[in-house]
Amino acid sequence: MTTVVLHVFGSMDVGGAELRTIELAEALDDEDFEFHYLALSGRAGSLAHRIESRGGQIHPLRLGPRFPLQYARLLRELRPDVIDSHVATFSGAVLAGAAALGVPRRIAHFRSDGDLHGNSARRRLQRRTMRYLISRCATSIVGVSPGALSNGYSASWRQDDRARVIPNGFSVVTAATKPEMQFRRDGVKGDLRLIHVGRPSAEKNRSRTISILREVRAAGFNAHLTLVGGKGADEAVIADAVKALKMAPYIDDAGHQANPQKCIARADCLILTSTREGLPGVVLESLAVGTPALCSDVPGAVWIADYFPSAVRTMPLSAPDSEWVTALQSLLSGAPERHAIVGAFADTPFSLSAATENHRDLYLGTSDH
Repeated sequence: MTTVVLHVFGSMDVGGAELRTIELAEALDDEDFEFHYLALSGRAGSLAHRIESRGGQIHPLRLGPRFPLQYARLLRELRPDVIDSHVATFSGAVLAGAAALGVPRRIAHFRSDGDLHGNSARRRLQRRTMRYLISRCATSIVGVSPGALSNGYSASWRQDDRARVIPNGFSVVTAATKPEMQFRRDGVKGDLRLIHVGRPSAEKNRSRTISILREVRAAGFNAHLTLVGGKGADEAVIADAVKALKMAPYIDDAGHQANPQKCIARADCLILTSTREGLPGVVLESLAVGTPALCSDVPGAVWIADYFPSAVRTMPLSAPDSEWVTALQSLLSGAPERHAIVGAFADTPFSLSAATENHRDLYLGTSDH
């Protein structure tokens, strides 16, 4: 019997949550499941072709006065067995409607440490209302990390039997599995290749990598930095930092990359400077190709470091760049070789096989408490 799953997103554009969800759907691509995607922006998104080429269907419904009736009509047409809502606390409204129409399995899926909608009195009231609806209407409450549940749902989530952590999953990549990829050799002398991968938005804090690069070079390293993510909201801030610190000769703007792991595999270390993350997928992508990571101490990165204490180092953003350089030196001098990092990755809950089985159980209801 086929289980119909309806995912709920803003739109199916390129982003960590969207890509991981599609990859899971592809890994679960068998007769047991049928996947649909509700896009609350009213736009299908840039990933539509990939979804539809694998038999998935996208249903763009823009939020507005007509949305409740359109949403009810869609649920009656699809008759989903599962709704997996990925829209932060607004999942409360999504799941309340699903409960009213008898959808049996209703999942609130938290993927970040917070949102970008401010903290006004109106916004605080909305969050409280939506969390109340989640507590009343969700049959499962999932976070990609402990921090995502604590900050998105409740600091006391461990007392809720419906709540659990299911991290995103990634496939390990080696020269054997991807012979076309170029990997940085362990112990290469000379240039130090650093990389930052992240969209051009404020919370990724990409300009901090420029000042860290300057400090690394001041410490005597012939360091270069590759920025992957393209141009966007932070373009002027990046340009100003590069000019002020005279780092232009040492920075390669690689733009948007469909497969950033190709760039990560050619680096000595990934740098993560985010101010907010749920589970920083780029850190897991880096470890999956054997590249160590120096990260800001966002909760998700700290949690990953518990599994990879020799390959991941976290630092507070308040620490001066000189301390980040010291941490980088310590990390690179003590990090295992690539094959050892990749070998350890396969045995963690971050592997794609683990995530696939966890989500299969979640959608079929076999892991219900």
